[in-house]
Amino acid sequence: MDTSAKIWKAVVALYGSKTTSKLMFYRRTLHSQRKGELSMKDFLVKIKGCCDHLASCGEIISEHEHITAILNGLSPDYESVITIVTSSQVPYTVQGVVSMLLDAEARQQLVSTEISSSANVVSHQTSDSTV
Repeated sequence: MDTSAKIWKAVVALYGSKTTSKLMFYRRTLHSQRKGELSMKDFLVKIKGCCDHLASCGEIISEHEHITAILNGLSPDYESVITIVTSSQVPYTVQGVVSMLLDAEARQQLVSTEISSSANVVSHQTSDSTV
């Protein structure tokens, strides 16, 4: 019986330390994610993947921590969304934040396309008037 207990203690010690190192790795990875040049969808999938890895190690990430990781990884382009979420009296859900960010990205892309189209029209009109 004594030998069995020693074996189980050794197994727990061996695999427990690997779980601890995995937890530390995944938690560090979660909080170091940055959107950068990724699409919003790809960025959010990376954050979700980190949360899922932590959950697979028995570490459930709260909505608050999940949202914090998302907001901390955003560029100043999303400052308006960050301000709305962080100043709200009622806590947002992860799904609510995800929806806001996907909408904000779509709006930014639309505005960027409109500005680009306007610049092309002005450029085309200028070249027509010089001919």
